[in-house]
Amino acid sequence: MANDDASSDGPDPDDLAASRGGAGEETTHDSWDDAAAERVMSAVPPLYHSEYREGPFVQCDLCEGDLTRLGCRHVVFKHYLSRSDGHRETIFETAVCMSCVQSRMPQPSEESVRKLIAFRLERRQAASIRFGWIAPPSLDDLAATPVCELCGCTATTCRTFSVRAEVTIGSDRKARLDERRGDLLAPPCPSMLCDGCHAATVEVLSAKTREDFGGFYEQNYPQPSLELDDAPLPVLV
Repeated sequence: MANDDASSDGPDPDDLAASRGGAGEETTHDSWDDAAAERVMSAVPPLYHSEYREGPFVQCDLCEGDLTRLGCRHVVFKHYLSRSDGHRETIFETAVCMSCVQSRMPQPSEESVRKLIAFRLERRQAASIRFGWIAPPSLDDLAATPVCELCGCTATTCRTFSVRAEVTIGSDRKARLDERRGDLLAPPCPSMLCDGCHAATVEVLSAKTREDFGGFYEQNYPQPSLELDDAPLPVLV
């Protein structure tokens, strides 16, 4: 458990490691010191929290690795349904460490890469003309009303929408959201896609890429109702 004398700026790394059974050992969520882990993740906005855990993600969904360890980077993806009462319901959620993103997630085909570049360029140019964007909006100050990074519509006008964020655990043992302007290959960070742009992006993908990603989600996220329209899309980084 975390030392009572630990600084209020965050738990001591050795104490946090001990609460997981020691460095280098596989641990389960139940063996962790939740209070210490959530102090590390305290800066992560609720938009990127796990509905299942009722708090920040602390474990990679693919390798079950500790996302709160020093220097760790991970991706959070959530797909929301906007209800008629104004609340949001989580359709799909996952957090994956960067090691698994690079080694276990499928890669888009060359055909998909070409099509995605052309698609993103077309949508962003239209939004730039409409809204006068120099770059797509960041979600840094728009957590309450996310804006689609491709077309500029807000989450309040969408039946469903998806959000994506990258989180890094800094040397001060505090999580922070990475910020990136984005380009034609990669979205800004954090980012949001409305239901229309999400569905259109799926249509742009080649049959091989759709098949690869569909198989990946079927194997790793055994939810009977999960379709590719509700799942993370390939991001070219």
